[in-house]
Formats: sequence, C-alpha cells, structure tokens
Amino acid sequence: MAEPRRAPRLGRAAGDAHRGRVPAQRANRHAWRAGRHRRAGRAAGLHLRGERRLRLAARRREPRRGSVPIVNGPGPQLASQGRRLAGAVLDGAIFVLTLGVGWVIWYLIAARRGQSPAKRLLGMRVIREDGAVATLGWMLIRDLAVRVIAFGAIDRLLVAMLGEGTGGALTSLLFIVAALWCVWDANRQCLWDKVVRTRVVEGRA
Repeated sequence: MAEPRRAPRLGRAAGDAHRGRVPAQRANRHAWRAGRHRRAGRAAGLHLRGERRLRLAARRREPRRGSVPIVNGPGPQLASQGRRLAGAVLDGAIFVLTLGVGWVIWYLIAARRGQSPAKRLLGMRVIREDGAVATLGWMLIRDLAVRVIAFGAIDRLLVAMLGEGTGGALTSLLFIVAALWCVWDANRQCLWDKVVRTRVVEGRA
C-alpha cells in the first residue's frame, strides 16, 4: 500500500508569510543589527590583525598634544619654578668658576641625557613633547641655537637700530622675560622651551 505523501515543509520566509509576518522587516532588522556590530568593531579596531591592531591601541593611549598640562598627572612631574631658577643661577656660577671650559665639557656629557651641569646636580632633565628624553642634538638646538645665537642676533639688530645702551638694555630685558616665562606658564616652559617644544621635569636620566 502506497504511503501518503507528506506536505513539503515551508521555508522560513514562506512560513513567516503564511503566519502573516513580513519577511522584509525581519531581514531589515537583522541587517541593521549586523551593521551596528560591524561599525562598533571597526571603532574598536577589531577588523585589524596583529601588529596593526597593537599600533592603533598604542596611538589611542597617547595623550593629545597641548591638551592638559602634566603637573600632577601620572608620569614625570614638571620641575618647579624655584628649581628652574636655581638651576639657571647654578649653571651661571659653574660657568664662571670653571672659566667656561669645565662647564662646556660637563655640558656635552650631561646633555646626552637631557641635562646641563646644574640640572644634573639638582635632579632635572629636559624631555620632548612625546615624553622622550632630549638628545644632545636637541639640547644644542635649545640652548645654543635659540638661547645664544638667536638672542645674539636680536642683540646685534637692536644695537644697530637703537644704539649700544638702549639696544643692549632691551635685549637684556627680553632675555629676562624669556627666562621667567616658566613662572606664569601653565606648562612651566620658558620661551625657548616653547620654540623647540621641550619641558623640564624632575628626575635624573
């Protein structure tokens, strides 16, 4: 005796239509959810693999430039204004006592770790904006090119324009203002720190 034929099973879409549901709405809802998950994954970098994902995570951990002064946050602490001024006076005293020669030799050794002789003694160092310790080349740009050569050129220009007395006095005033800029600056930077984008922090290199 022949077996009765079974009715064919309805597919999910046909079943939904048979039960009065609209398959297009279900498909649109699933597509919207899938798209939202994909966008969230891309925002988190989940579509990347291996080293590319690590680089993305490292960039997101880096602080934005110029966002918040590093005064009491984690990491190196900014050197106080008093210690900065004491370092300037001590560097001048060492320069005079060693007739310049000893200071220059000591500077060339200490500058490789972002320090001058006084900064070495007082426990300070110069760092760049990215947190790396300033190298010898960076220190020479900061201390020689900006503080000595640039202000020397300004002095010659002002003397030529205003005379020896007035021009020299104005240059001295400008240098004092540039050195004292760290007193009221939020990041405790002197003007030459602003130019070369460095900061002076506590700690020995």
